Amino acid sequence: MNAALVRRVEIGIDGVASAALAVAVAFATARWVERWMAQPQLGTFVTLIGAAALGLTWLGLSWVDVRPREFPVEKFDLGVVHPSQPQELALTDADRIDDALLLDEPLPMVSPDSRVVQLFVPPATPTPGQLKARIDKHLDRQRDREALDPPAPDDSQALLDALADLRRGVNPR
Repeated sequence: MNAALVRRVEIGIDGVASAALAVAVAFATARWVERWMAQPQLGTFVTLIGAAALGLTWLGLSWVDVRPREFPVEKFDLGVVHPSQPQELALTDADRIDDALLLDEPLPMVSPDSRVVQLFVPPATPTPGQLKARIDKHLDRQRDREALDPPAPDDSQALLDALADLRRGVNPR
């Protein structure tokens, strides 16, 4: 956004704010003074009060500088920088470690109330037989539920027949 556009937007916002306050002041003045003044004088008085409020508010907002204050930064000399070649990192046989880090040691047993997350713990992974037993138990529970609460009979064909009879003009049974 360029600076001229930003300034125009700021001036527009100042104008809207000033006008809103001027209308509020004029309305409040009209409500307060309407008991003592007749209609032609009241309109003129309220217009003058509103114009004065608009002018004072606009003037007050134009004095406010909304731009952030810039702090001076002292200039400093960078000096001369000589580019240099980075030294090559060469690993030799002396840098090798004989003891390799092997991650095949079993983890110690963690207490059941521990908040440590365990991944790939053998007892946590069910065997295929355990999975089949869980699936069979689930299916048996589903069959038991259906036996206790049989599904509602499907009367959709009877409904379709009744609608077809109505279309043909046949009396329903």
